[in-house]
Amino acid sequence: MASGYSKFRCPAVFARMALHAPMALEALGVDPATVFAERSLRRNPPLPPLSPEARMLEQIFSGREDRALTYLMDITSPAATDEIGLTLLHHAAQAGMLDLSERLIARGSSPRATALTGESVLSYAICCNADYNARNRLPDIVRLLLRCGADARQPDLSESWLPEQHAARHGDLATLNALRPFLTGFEHRTLREATRQGHAGVVRYLLQAGTDPLDSAGRPSLRQDIEGSARLLGPQAHRAIDIQQMLLRAEVVAEVYRLRRQGFSAKNLLELPSGAEVGLKQVALSAQEGGDMTKLGGTTRCLGELTGYQDPLPDSLPGQLFTCAAKDNLEAVAFVLAQGAVADERGGDGRTPLFHAVASNALRTAKYLLERGADPNAQDVLGFTPLMLAASAGAFLCVRLLLSARADPRLTNYAGLTARELLVRAMGEAGSDPQAQERQTQREDMITLLMFAEQAGRVSTAPPPPLLQ
Repeated sequence: MASGYSKFRCPAVFARMALHAPMALEALGVDPATVFAERSLRRNPPLPPLSPEARMLEQIFSGREDRALTYLMDITSPAATDEIGLTLLHHAAQAGMLDLSERLIARGSSPRATALTGESVLSYAICCNADYNARNRLPDIVRLLLRCGADARQPDLSESWLPEQHAARHGDLATLNALRPFLTGFEHRTLREATRQGHAGVVRYLLQAGTDPLDSAGRPSLRQDIEGSARLLGPQAHRAIDIQQMLLRAEVVAEVYRLRRQGFSAKNLLELPSGAEVGLKQVALSAQEGGDMTKLGGTTRCLGELTGYQDPLPDSLPGQLFTCAAKDNLEAVAFVLAQGAVADERGGDGRTPLFHAVASNALRTAKYLLERGADPNAQDVLGFTPLMLAASAGAFLCVRLLLSARADPRLTNYAGLTARELLVRAMGEAGSDPQAQERQTQREDMITLLMFAEQAGRVSTAPPPPLLQ
């Protein structure tokens, strides 16, 4: 049969004869079954046997880590790559297979390997990880790769993106938290990417981690990216507002630190040219509007820390003293002072318990603190005194008490405003309120009292505040 089959060189003829005239093939001495078998082999030639590396890759793509592990001992080249240079470790890390990744590294697969397209194992795992379950295992994969020698600062060769930028682009806080111990700090471009993508939680995390919101030239340019981000339009507009507020506060803090490093104090911050950045304008605004610290977003805390002030812990004696003074709890204030607290303890903004007492119109507590040696002319980091706060708050009795304790009404804050001038501003704002006639009368009486005190020429004998020394 073989000789008869080989005599004819047209397999298609034999195939048609086998289908329609099998008896004719038998008459020629050819078996129809043989014709069908050889025809099938010509159409579907057998595949070459797969290597252990290829079989492991099949199981990785199928998400079967247990089956992929069965080929681990058979592979001869753990560093083998596919047609674009991706190693088995690239694929295992991207699939979130922690056990397989760890064993591949133990067999010699390098966590620093780079594909032909430029992705390191770490970057490939972070940027190409779209599966939900694999994304949940990604922080553990990242920690493994970094512990085994992966470089957290290794950028992609194609786009020069860092692994932290990929994590910020996906809004992956857990991965950023895994990267943080292996970094000295997050880059400004990472914050920029989180801002462009509208990930408010990531922006908050990066700012709390100390990422500089100012660019390399010291300019607050990130808020401009929000306006051009398509992700922050329409229903997502509220996220843009949150991010803008966070960036504004961070820019104020960063700018004040930068100026302090250049030798500026809290007083001459206001003496810079009119082209000063937003942080200085915020400081000046707060100083001119009665010292509302909530408008500064941490600026006063920064100035206080650089001057040596720190917020006391809430459970410490100074912390309890501040809380009790603000609540006019005289018995608690007396108890805390008896335990060793100091009446002139400074908080992070440079304010003493007397500031909190008069701002809350806590007359009894203010009088007790003065009797225990509190300084009526102490100044905070913006130059405000207890008399200025009492006048701005409309606390008439506290103003009289402070003046009787030799508080100097001629002292000015760092915007050049006295207590009387601050009170005039506050009265002007509340003058149109029909329900504030009694408060208006008290403020007029306070203005008269402060004016006579200024004319009396009371001069403070208190030393200058620390920021001016």
